[in-house]
Amino acid sequence: GASDEDAKDQRHPDQRIAADVGKFTQLATALGLDSVQAAVDLYFYSSLLHSMSPLLSRLSICGAFAGTFLVRFFGQDLPAQYSAERIADGNFTYVLTRMREHAESIVFYKGQAREIQLASDVLEERQATEWTRLATR
Repeated sequence: GASDEDAKDQRHPDQRIAADVGKFTQLATALGLDSVQAAVDLYFYSSLLHSMSPLLSRLSICGAFAGTFLVRFFGQDLPAQYSAERIADGNFTYVLTRMREHAESIVFYKGQAREIQLASDVLEERQATEWTRLATR
C-alpha cells in the first residue's frame, strides 16, 4: 500500500532526490507556462478594455501592479520560513532514522537519555518553525 511506498522512499535517498527533481521540474514548468498565460491574458483583456474605456484600462493595470506589490511585500518572509521548516523537518527525520538504525548500539552504550533529549530538541525546533509559519498567515 501507500505506507510500503513511503517506507521504500525513506530507504532510498536517490529515489527521493529523483522524485524531488521531477516535482521541481514540473512546478517550474507550470509556473513558467502560467506566467506566459497571465501575460497574454493581461495584454488582450487590457487592450479590449482599452477599446471600451481607456481610463478603466489604466486603472486595471495599476490595480494589477498594486496587487503584485502588496503580495510581494506581505509574502517576503515566507521563503525563509519555508526553508527553516524544511531544515527542521529534515533534522527531525534524520534523528529519528538514526535512532531507528542504531537502536541496538544506543541501548548497549546506555545512550537513551541523550537520544531522547536530542529527539525532544529537534521536535521542539520543528514545532517552533510550524508555529512561526502559522502565526504569519
